[in-house]
Amino acid sequence: MAKRESWMGRGVLVRWRKEGGFGFIKPSDGSGDLFCHVSQLRQVEGSIKEGDRVRYTVTQDGLSGKRMAGNVVLDFSRGSRSRSRRRRRSSSSSRSSSRSKKRKSRRSKSRRRRKDRSSSDSSKKEKEEAEGKEEKKEKEKENEKEKHKEKEKHDEKDKQKEKDKEKKEKKKKDKEKEEKEEKKKDKEKDKSKKDKEKKKKDKDRERSRSHD
Repeated sequence: MAKRESWMGRGVLVRWRKEGGFGFIKPSDGSGDLFCHVSQLRQVEGSIKEGDRVRYTVTQDGLSGKRMAGNVVLDFSRGSRSRSRRRRRSSSSSRSSSRSKKRKSRRSKSRRRRKDRSSSDSSKKEKEEAEGKEEKKEKEKENEKEKHKEKEKHDEKDKQKEKDKEKKEKKKKDKEKEEKEEKKKDKEKDKSKKDKEKKKKDKDRERSRSHD
């Protein structure tokens, strides 16, 4: 059993072996390192870490007779408190950093989603525009075909009109030719008739002379 002494000491926990459950404290008065067993920690193991300032009573190990630290607690003096605050600030800073990273990650994901959505909307819009252009081209082609058909119909009508006109003119010419030929024939008939009449008259005259 460890025998207690009445006076207190201060120092720094310089080494701690968790697997062995012991460590060493360097006293602030410059004396040799003191052995410290986990059974002499007033707080839960892990609450005191290497580098922490501690307070303790110097006791003597009943078996070995060597001095050791007992009733070890954190020294809440300025230095220890500042380290504790630094640890808390560090912990708070790491939590804040973790939260900040999470927020950044969420923002990054949100940006990527917006970007992907924007890219998707853009590609969809481009696709719709391309389809619209294709549709417009198809309509223009259809319109061109319709115009070409209308033109062909119009040309056919014009050709037919020309043919009909030519037929009419030919008929008219043929009719005029026939009329001319008829007139010519009539003239020839009249001439033949006159000639006959003249011959007849001449014959009659000759007869009358011969009787005289």
